[in-house]
Amino acid sequence: MGKMITDNFRDEIINAKTMNSYYNTELINSDHTKELYAAYLEKNKVIQDSIKTHHSDVLTNDRKTYYETEALEDLKNWYTFFWYFYYFFVMTIFTFALLTKSSGNFFVIIIINIITWFIALAYPYFIDFVVKIIYGFFHSIWKKLPKNVYNDL
Repeated sequence: MGKMITDNFRDEIINAKTMNSYYNTELINSDHTKELYAAYLEKNKVIQDSIKTHHSDVLTNDRKTYYETEALEDLKNWYTFFWYFYYFFVMTIFTFALLTKSSGNFFVIIIINIITWFIALAYPYFIDFVVKIIYGFFHSIWKKLPKNVYNDL
């Protein structure tokens, strides 16, 4: 009977050691799980901040696009208005120019009016090219002028 109690006691000690080992392993795993949980919480905060920032950027970009589109539409409307105004103004001036009395030759006046009509009607289409040529000419002259190298004195 003493041997049976001793064997049972040894079995219980082995069982207790095994359970203690399992318990220590569970404690270590629990600590690692807490560390992993804390790391994931931190990563989630960073990701949520990134999502909020991205979402606000998207909303800002949408608003910016809306206002830019609205401004572009207003610009197109003003362009159309000035285009019609310009041609109405040109037509009015040349109509009055034809209706006024002149002491010159009728055919010469008609030819001059046709040339000026052509220039006035084509003006919006070629003025950009002319301005670029003039700007390029003056810019090339400006680049060739001597520069003051002592600007900081």
